[in-house]
Amino acid sequence: MSQEKVLLIRMQPLGDVAAIGIPALRYFRSRLSEANIEALSFAQGKTLLKLAQPDVRVFGLEQQEWPDNIIPAMETFLGLAEQIVSEGYDQIINLDTGFMPCFLARFLKDAGEPVVGNYMSISVQELLEQFQQQTLSLST
Repeated sequence: MSQEKVLLIRMQPLGDVAAIGIPALRYFRSRLSEANIEALSFAQGKTLLKLAQPDVRVFGLEQQEWPDNIIPAMETFLGLAEQIVSEGYDQIINLDTGFMPCFLARFLKDAGEPVVGNYMSISVQELLEQFQQQTLSLST
């Protein structure tokens, strides 16, 4: 049997990477000691996670790779999704609540990936349709 492969997502803000991401990473390392656990983070969060848990592969985006405008940001995150899908994770856990990480998690879930945690309540397809029609509802 192959080793279970788990991805934890905690991209921002940096304080939450320290307060949530590191303890979560350590928790899952203790609970899934035989699993290959990896982490997705952003900019300095990547460095922080690597320092806290040097035996864990950490990857993600650098500051200049995350566009300020929504459409280029979505394109960047869809590219990140392709990379994640190609890794073949057995479990993807999104600990982030920011829009782009939740967009990424929802896209992965819509693509059939084993995502748990936080993600958008509507599909990426619905989001894009509402965006195109400019009818995006801000309901909670």
